[in-house]
Amino acid sequence: MQSHKVGSLALLAALITGCQPADENTSFWQVETLVAGSTLHSPNGITFGPDNKLYAGSVGAQTIYRIDVSSGEVEVVVAAPAGEADDVAFAPDGTLVWTALIAGEIRALRKNGTIDAIVTDVPLINPLHFTTDGRLFAAQIGFDRLYEFPVDTTLTSTG
Repeated sequence: MQSHKVGSLALLAALITGCQPADENTSFWQVETLVAGSTLHSPNGITFGPDNKLYAGSVGAQTIYRIDVSSGEVEVVVAAPAGEADDVAFAPDGTLVWTALIAGEIRALRKNGTIDAIVTDVPLINPLHFTTDGRLFAAQIGFDRLYEFPVDTTLTSTG
């Protein structure tokens, strides 16, 4: 009797939400697998870098990846645990910056290879974006907040 109720509820939910099979003759987009069977785990935020490579952050793998979309080659740019990235962006000067969602930080990979927390104590910070003139904006999940962080000289320092 219990399984009958669950089945009826599932059918009712499908009818209410308008579930119907997709029209096989309709093509809104073309799906192409860029990276199959790779070490790319749980990608979240993605952006193209100044080198025209695709960068993907992963909170689950705590890693930032660089992907050559032409060849499918994937390499680790920032390894765990420092690479905990839910979103990634590039400052106008080419600095890679990301949200460390769980740590409540915005981090930057310096040109000399060091990693710095440029913003701290902001739980659930995500997503982030730079304007072309270098202004950094970020939001906070669940807190209904949008921030602009001053980064005038922070990103141009050598770390």
